[in-house]
Amino acid sequence: MEEGEELGGYRLIRRLGTGGAGTVWLAEDGGGTRVALKAMHPALAASEESRTRLERETRTVNSVRSPFVAHIVDAETEASQPFVVSEYVDGPTLAEILVSGPIPLRGVAAMSYHLASTIAAVHHANIIHRDIKPSNIICSPRGPVLIDFGIAMAVEDQHLTRTGLVSGTAGYTAPELLQGGHATKESDWWAWCATLLSCATGRPPFGKGDVTATMLRVIEGDPDLAGLHPMVADALAGGLAPDPDDRPSPSLIVAELMSAVGWAPGELDYVTVNWAQLLDTGVRTQSINSDPQEIAAPPEWDEAASRPDASGARAVAYPVHARRDASEFTAANDHTEQVDTASVAWDEHEWDDDPNDVAWHDDAADTWQAVNDADPTEVIPPYD
Repeated sequence: MEEGEELGGYRLIRRLGTGGAGTVWLAEDGGGTRVALKAMHPALAASEESRTRLERETRTVNSVRSPFVAHIVDAETEASQPFVVSEYVDGPTLAEILVSGPIPLRGVAAMSYHLASTIAAVHHANIIHRDIKPSNIICSPRGPVLIDFGIAMAVEDQHLTRTGLVSGTAGYTAPELLQGGHATKESDWWAWCATLLSCATGRPPFGKGDVTATMLRVIEGDPDLAGLHPMVADALAGGLAPDPDDRPSPSLIVAELMSAVGWAPGELDYVTVNWAQLLDTGVRTQSINSDPQEIAAPPEWDEAASRPDASGARAVAYPVHARRDASEFTAANDHTEQVDTASVAWDEHEWDDDPNDVAWHDDAADTWQAVNDADPTEVIPPYD
């Protein structure tokens, strides 16, 4: 296939990438809407197993209720050239950002918080992603979007992966999987920690070189922590422990990373609105290698539409309306997506003017609680 050709009513604009299962294209439908189209490699099209896997990916992705997952809008798995079409998410992958070096620690903390909420939504749908890594995370202005559910599976479908057959990427595949164990939510959280470590160092989490040597370091629990802030090193080392029972909860890791960069839990609303500028995804003008202290501290709330950032070179957009109090979130409970026991809430009917409104669901009181009104010691959700 070439640029300009059509497939299933979609015009191929340019190739976005090629993987083991197919090629992903930026495409356009008949109405001019841009989408991401993944066409299966012709060599795999004759395989019934490959088609089944593509069908499973379609079902898997669309069972996850999260604004940070690119949902599938069309699929043709029975055609001579099978393909799936998903929402197009504009932005670089995390792997592309890390080519320039490590992310400032404030950005690592922001990433931990946002990506954890997305993974929690995936797990709430009873799905295990199994391939969480920087190249499968798109850093869009709205937040980190998790992509490529090609090897994801439902928790009850563990028989689809035979013992000893490892799907994933060396350095981002949990030690229990390398030793023939089944994929679990804990193995996804391990990969989340490996991804955060790569963000903090700008290096592969378990070193470069021979794949066998990398796998051995994973199994032995020997990550590359050189040069890290002690609190960050301790938090991520714990999350990368070889034994799942020895790993702290994701919520605790997020809290420790927030503490390491000097953020109180009550400042998570700032992270939510302005996370992209902390990663230098085109919103912030400072170098990605800037010292964390060069990034502006969370500003006080202001009803103005924008405020200059620390350099004065670019404005940071704020919601144009006043913050809502907790009672409004409670009233909206009937049409708000609950993606986990305590997780990001998006009211599609009321908040179309601003996708940055966020709340947490308090299961004990069965109410939605605005971040800015929440108890600052309880804002970080229990992801596990």
